[in-house]
Amino acid sequence: MVCTAGERIVIGYLTEAQFAERVCVTVNTLGSWRRRGLPRGNPVPQCDRRSPDTGVMEWLESTVDAWIAARTGRGARTDLATGR
Repeated sequence: MVCTAGERIVIGYLTEAQFAERVCVTVNTLGSWRRRGLPRGNPVPQCDRRSPDTGVMEWLESTVDAWIAARTGRGARTDLATGR
């Protein structure tokens, strides 16, 4: 979410916990996917920044939303060739 506070623009970043909650998986699952380059065909995107205060990885909401939109459905066979 992008909000304006006077002249200053505030851009919404999600922590790994918020990212995991948004995609309905645990933080451990999301971290495992990230480290292993999963899910196949659409791996978890690199973080957009590290928090200047804590160094925690953060993703723009738009990055997460685009990744979710591009995800295949749960249980989809991504190992099968498409088309004939």
